[in-house]
Amino acid sequence: MPEPVGGEITQLLGKVRDGDVGARDSLWQILSEELRATAEKLMRGERAGHTLQPSALINEAFLRLEDGKLIDRAQDRRYLLGAACEAMRRVLVDHAKKRDAAKRGGTHTRLPLDLVCEYVEQEHKCDLVELHQQLECLSQSDQRAGRVVEYRFFGNLSMDEIATELNVSKSTVESDWRFAQAWLRKQLRL
Repeated sequence: MPEPVGGEITQLLGKVRDGDVGARDSLWQILSEELRATAEKLMRGERAGHTLQPSALINEAFLRLEDGKLIDRAQDRRYLLGAACEAMRRVLVDHAKKRDAAKRGGTHTRLPLDLVCEYVEQEHKCDLVELHQQLECLSQSDQRAGRVVEYRFFGNLSMDEIATELNVSKSTVESDWRFAQAWLRKQLRL
């Protein structure tokens, strides 16, 4: 869902930086609509009885964007979407850590790894906290590959959309995706 040059989100971001409160509300509405499908997809992978709902995930991510003043610093849709994807990931990880701390070492939240790696069967699972840690390590060694995983998993973007967002070719994104899959598979011992 790439935004056209000078698109609505980018224009609204400019108005937000100029102090337009109405633009902030409009931006929130557009962003929440864009992230809803991703949040629903992520929440389908959570255990039954999970206390966090898709709308709560989006709201918490948006609050983190506001708290970190990321909306005020965002220059375009790409930056904002990347920050929103990372915020949603951190909300889920923090939620899993709190639940696990309450259980004193109980099992971690499990998500189907096929959301991250297309080649893994549905029954294979990975630990969300461990995935987060490994994604952080991947991003430190190869920032673009980390972004590709983040956009695919948390942004639910296609390869073409990621290429547009990162301003690289589709073949570069596909190469990064293959590398990231192999790297994560090795690190997560799947």
